[in-house]
Amino acid sequence: MKKVIDKFCKWFSDNGKYILGLLVIMVIVTALICGAMSKEKTKADLRNNIKQISNVVKEQTESIKLLTEERSQLQKMVRRLRAKKMQEKDNIKNYILTYYKTVAPLIAEEMAIRIIEKSTIHNVPFVAVIAVTEVESHFNPFAISPKGARGAMQVMPRIWVKELGLSSKYDLHDIEIGIDSGVRILRRYLDATDNDMRKALFKYVGGSHPYIKQVYESMGKFIVFKSFSDIKVSEEEEEDKKDIADTKIKVGNETKVDNETIEAKIPAKVKSNILFTHIVKKGETLGLLANWYTGNVNNWRKISEANPNIIPKQMQIGVPVIIPTNLLKNTTPLR
Repeated sequence: MKKVIDKFCKWFSDNGKYILGLLVIMVIVTALICGAMSKEKTKADLRNNIKQISNVVKEQTESIKLLTEERSQLQKMVRRLRAKKMQEKDNIKNYILTYYKTVAPLIAEEMAIRIIEKSTIHNVPFVAVIAVTEVESHFNPFAISPKGARGAMQVMPRIWVKELGLSSKYDLHDIEIGIDSGVRILRRYLDATDNDMRKALFKYVGGSHPYIKQVYESMGKFIVFKSFSDIKVSEEEEEDKKDIADTKIKVGNETKVDNETIEAKIPAKVKSNILFTHIVKKGETLGLLANWYTGNVNNWRKISEANPNIIPKQMQIGVPVIIPTNLLKNTTPLR
């Protein structure tokens, strides 16, 4: 055994430098291979990271595109809503100035703005607010009744000044405060009567059936006025303008709205723009009214467009709903 070891040692001594060189070469080659593998792995990781970043950028770009489109749609919707509000404001202002010559234009405009604003905030049909204001004060914010009620909507100070957090009874003569106070009171009575407009009006005035009748006649009067204001007369229909104006005056002066009477007075060319009126009863929906009067439940959207003051899911009892006669198939009242 000793001889074998001695021979190996002698051989290694003679050939050791070659073996050492071979080992060094092997180490270098191994290092190069490992380096190349590491470099390839780094490149693969880099490519993977770039791909992930590219996907994220693509997703963000798509999100930005969608957000831009949604923003554009929202802006269009806001513009349409603003245009509709402006149209309603102009309708109210023109209605006041047409029937109440003593009301100054600035007061009529302020009153129209506040009626739209407060009825929207407190979720009360603006047609009802217009009618109550007309019956109570003829749109006079300085009105004082013999019983002491004040302002455009004739609010009783001894009952409501403290309840509504007002400074004094004279606040009720401010157009904004006076209308806000009246609308808030009407909203309370609607809540207390399960959105029954007749009962709410009965409470508002302290119990008077003739008063309720006057308010409903005023609602109908405004709806007729508005329907004519919304008619767009083209240049080719210039000859109809006089007929429309005459009809507006005649129908507007009616104390009671009668659908057949109104329809008979309307020129044939604009007949389809005038509206048939239905008073909402308990349990009724726009779909039910569309199915009954037009024969197609899907027409509820068109009826909704003709009634910007109506909230489809919150139909209030006693509120008039207008049905465009170009959709009308049945004039028998829904019972």
